[in-house]
Amino acid sequence: MDRVQGVEARSHRPQRHVRAARPRTRLHERGGIVSLARLIRRHADAVEADLQRYYRIDLADLWRGRLTLRRLATLLRYLPAEAATLGTYGDPAAGWTRTHYLLTDVFHAVTGKPHPARPAPPSRRRDPAEIRRRDNLLHERARRRAEELTQLQRG
Repeated sequence: MDRVQGVEARSHRPQRHVRAARPRTRLHERGGIVSLARLIRRHADAVEADLQRYYRIDLADLWRGRLTLRRLATLLRYLPAEAATLGTYGDPAAGWTRTHYLLTDVFHAVTGKPHPARPAPPSRRRDPAEIRRRDNLLHERARRRAEELTQLQRG
């Protein structure tokens, strides 16, 4: 490396070791570029159609050097709810906007029956570690409160 004013010049980017993806994690949890590459590989038509429709950008600009991976990921992350790319995830609520939900609520109010096309609400299952952590906090608060009450009764 070069020396600058008596100090060895360092690269502006720190050296980092590349970590392997953790076992038993889903692909979308491993990292942005891996997920983005998977999305483009599996659903290039939907991605290209959405980029053209909403942003007037050609997906081929990625290979031409006019579109960076970071910008592509940002554009895809903030696509509207009715975008074709969001429908590729297999989510039954993909493409549903507030208007759709409000219309099904009106249907329910008029007929008394839920609309048959309305998607089921998402599961509210929590991570077991989060449940244990929250339970421990609640038990600790209850123990402290019991101690405070005991001290108040004595004093």
